[in-house]
Amino acid sequence: MENKVLTQEEVEVLNSISRQRDKIINDFGYLEYYIQELELQKQNLIKSLEELKAKELNLSIQLENKYGKIHVNAVTGEIMPLG
Repeated sequence: MENKVLTQEEVEVLNSISRQRDKIINDFGYLEYYIQELELQKQNLIKSLEELKAKELNLSIQLENKYGKIHVNAVTGEIMPLG
């Protein structure tokens, strides 16, 4: 029985598909790398937000203890009692 061989054109198409598949696999690797970097950035931002909220709460408690329930104009520092 004689071995059959693909035509040159078929081999080129097969190789082209293989290169495209390899490129896609490689691109997925880069994409996953960037996703992980973004996840780290997101975690850092969440931590910063949590720290900021804690500072905000702490300041709110301090001001309420000192002045009672108030509204503060953050631009002028003017305080107005609530209710």
